[in-house]
Formats: sequence, structure tokens, C-alpha cells
Amino acid sequence: MKNKLLFMILVLFLGIMYVNAYSVSDFANKVNSGDVTKAFIDREEKGGCKVTINATAEGNNANVSYHFVCNEEKEEVVNGKKERVTKETYNLEGNIVYTMGSDNILVSSLDRTPKEIENDPFYERVLALSPYWGVEMSSKYSEISKYLNKNHKKELLETYALIFDKCYMQEMGVCYSKTPGTVSSNYMAKITMDDSGANYALKYLKKEQRQLNTKSLSIKLGIVAVCLAVLILVLKSMTPDPKRKRCKY
Repeated sequence: MKNKLLFMILVLFLGIMYVNAYSVSDFANKVNSGDVTKAFIDREEKGGCKVTINATAEGNNANVSYHFVCNEEKEEVVNGKKERVTKETYNLEGNIVYTMGSDNILVSSLDRTPKEIENDPFYERVLALSPYWGVEMSSKYSEISKYLNKNHKKELLETYALIFDKCYMQEMGVCYSKTPGTVSSNYMAKITMDDSGANYALKYLKKEQRQLNTKSLSIKLGIVAVCLAVLILVLKSMTPDPKRKRCKY
């Protein structure tokens, strides 16, 4: 009986671990069709860049390819007259390679020279989305979306930037970092393939919600207090003063 109980507990534990673990394909799917990618593309389009992002998964590896076409309006002299013309400033493609380690962490790490950074300034922008994709990959993302939609409408990327403001894998479960060097700079992203990143985001958003609730309650109590004070003053002004002498006719 004891052995059967232990076996059932082990099966349950493994089942939980299986449900909460995510694959490279899960990551690639969110890159291709998730809210983070859509928000990023919208933001870049407002800045004059048309962007496409596509991810593929093969075994323990994921490849995220991107294509930026950027235009900029400039004032030039055409036929002796100043005119606003649209010039293409960038038309480039790039890719980011991720590898899954035995520790169930998806990692991308690359050393880039100043020349490489100058030639492709978009690598960093795309790689910085990695922690956000890791959160969106979680089954808890629907709960996260409720807080984001309630308190941070149309500020998805900005809110994630506030939540994951540093690289602290032990606490956050996801990470993006840039380490400058004299010869080259290292760009790195890490994603724990479970609910770690989502749990941290939920912790942040729930704490924020409690603070908002407390602030709202304080405002309501303040309004009630002011109303009561005004009411008391009005009642006092309407109450006859017993010390005041009445006129006799």
C-alpha cells in the first residue's frame, strides 16, 4: 500500500512537471504569432520600419529570423527646390540562434564587434524580446493578460521592460543582458522553459494591483471623510444656538 501511494505521488509530480515544461516549438510558436511580436512590429512601424519576424524549431535549437525595411523622410534640393523625400535607410536581414541546454534553459549568446553592431542595430532590439516571449509561452499568460489589459492598455512592451528591468535568472527565470567589451560586446538571452518568468510577472502585477486597490480605497475614504465634514458643517449651521437670546414682542 505504501509503495502504491509513493508511486501515485511520483506519477502526479511527473505529470505536473510535464504540464509546466515547454518545448522549443512552444517558444517558436509564440514568436510567430504572439502578442509580443505584434506589439513590437506595431511599434517599429510607427518609427518608419516595416518588420517581419519568423521562428523555426528543430530539435533543441530555435532560429529567429528578422527582416527590417526602414524609411526616413529627408529634405533635399530637387530641381532647385527643397522637397521632402523618402529615403530607404535600412533593408537588412538577420537571425538569432537559441540552443536548449540540459538544464532546460534556452540560451542565445553572441559576441558582436562594434562594426557588426553598426551594420545591424536591430539584433539587440529583437533579442531583448526573448524574456517576454518566455512569459507569453506559459499557460499562465491568460492570467497575466488580464492585469496587462486592466492596468497597462497598449503598453505591453513598456510594462515588460519595467518588470524585467535587470538580468537576475534565479529570481526572474528569464534574462536579457548586454556586456560591453573593448573588442566585442556579448549579447545574451536566457529563458527557463517553465513558468518561472510568468510567475515573476504575476507576482509583480499582483503587487501592483494591491497597491492600486489601496490607493483607490484611500481616495474613496478621503472623499467620504470630506463629504461627512461638509455635512457636519451644514448641520451645525442649521442648528439654532441655544445661547442666542430670542426677541420678545
